[in-house]
Amino acid sequence: MAKPYPFEEIREKLNFDSLTVRLRGIEGVKGAGGYRVPNQLAATYVFIVIKQGEGWLTRDSRSCRLTKGGVYCCAPEQTFGIECDPASEMELTVIRFDLFRDAARGSRLERVKGVQLLGGREEIIPSSAEGAVSRCEEIRKLWHSGEEHGRFRSQLAFMELLYRLVTLTSQAEGSSHSALERTRAYMEAHASDNLTIDLLAKVAELSPKYFADLYKKTYGISVMDEVTRLRISKAKQLMLQSDLRLRDIAHEVGYSDEFYFSRRFKQEVGVSPSAYIQSRRRKIAAFGAPVIGHLLALGIMPYAAPLHPKWTGYYYRTYGEEILVHLNGFRQSQEWEENAAALEAAKPDLIVGLSELTEEQRNRIERIAPVFYIPEGSWREQLLVLADFLGETAEANRWLAAYERTAAEAADAIRRHIGGERVLAVRMLKNRLYATHNRTIDEVLFGDLQVEAAVQIQTGDRDVPLNVEKLSAIGADRILMMVCHETETLAEWKALQADPRWQSIPAVRLGHVHMLPSDPWREYSPIALERAVREARALLT
Repeated sequence: MAKPYPFEEIREKLNFDSLTVRLRGIEGVKGAGGYRVPNQLAATYVFIVIKQGEGWLTRDSRSCRLTKGGVYCCAPEQTFGIECDPASEMELTVIRFDLFRDAARGSRLERVKGVQLLGGREEIIPSSAEGAVSRCEEIRKLWHSGEEHGRFRSQLAFMELLYRLVTLTSQAEGSSHSALERTRAYMEAHASDNLTIDLLAKVAELSPKYFADLYKKTYGISVMDEVTRLRISKAKQLMLQSDLRLRDIAHEVGYSDEFYFSRRFKQEVGVSPSAYIQSRRRKIAAFGAPVIGHLLALGIMPYAAPLHPKWTGYYYRTYGEEILVHLNGFRQSQEWEENAAALEAAKPDLIVGLSELTEEQRNRIERIAPVFYIPEGSWREQLLVLADFLGETAEANRWLAAYERTAAEAADAIRRHIGGERVLAVRMLKNRLYATHNRTIDEVLFGDLQVEAAVQIQTGDRDVPLNVEKLSAIGADRILMMVCHETETLAEWKALQADPRWQSIPAVRLGHVHMLPSDPWREYSPIALERAVREARALLT
């Protein structure tokens, strides 16, 4: 069983004597049940301190439970998002800071990105939760006080908090939640073993009954159901990656009886193992995130696709376990050579790409496997052309008919709720505002859902610059805000909300400003548009 780092190891690992700490910002966040902080990319180190409530923190591909008094760390270039429990109001503090050390040569400082501030653990829960929370409040008030030397004093207070957190590893070692996370990691590594409640309770160093109850309460799934989920997930991988017989796969994932395994597999997945294998026999790779949305609409699970917790979050969360080869979903246009190399190693039967690929990109992937390029045109035309090529025209027509019914029902519900109200979609990047009409917004919101646009934007002119005065003059009844989730834009958005000119806009005063997530609204594919229809109905009714 892995033990947390003792303090002496952490101190040596961090070598605080060589580090310079720079506080970059601190803010309080409060939300009702179900409140979400959307996935965002951390530009600095981030501490999240929970004052009240419970929920979930997702960092890259891993999720962990948030509990009152807990302190959680995210590293630079890591994605993170927060979701509050439906029945729990949450209050937390987000602290952003950088670490520097002397450069190897010269007198300049260099940023440090790879330090494990909490010793590699998921969380630290100080023995006095109130002490950590009150110190965060002190730091926040000093930072925003506007007083002379206020930020200097907040920097000193934060350094004291950081020191206290690093030296609290002995208290964290006894945390029940740390024990659960340790045990969860053990289950993932030993899912095919004969795992029992008694054995896992020993790993957690808790009594069997308390361990089982706490696990179910914390993760919303029983211990043995979690074991089954892990085994079925491993079985799916073996079915697609190997030529093992079903009996051997059953034994490999911890089942001695292949018939019992088949029954459990069908209960969990909805189809038999043989049907699952047959449906994924074609190894079709998606070279571009929108291609995933075309293939899924045809009932085809991609063999390989670009996935990332933030940039392709929906596909990552929903289908990550089903897609065998994960290509780089971050900065896909810059990292295309890396993805091409991964495809070459994966040996797909077919690659489906977008028509916008450059000649260099086309030449590269065409040396790997046959390639079909989705042509320019409307998403309906694209889907039907792809379906014809893949022999899935009947499935495409079925999917399109279902989409039309969903869109018509949503349009009717929105019409009954907002009538002829005029809607404006606004995109915010840094301190700049734009009236935005990308293809998904145009074709879903102002097309299929028949919402009245507050401004008419010429085709091809997708982003029209705005300022607060122009936005107010438009007189939209409702404003849909698409705010880029990076640090500078979020700070500008917070400042805009406090601006009296913004507060005087009628739609703002009436509470008719709705947040529009970039996913799915900035993707153009059948699945993205279907999701946009459902989200628009939820927002506007």
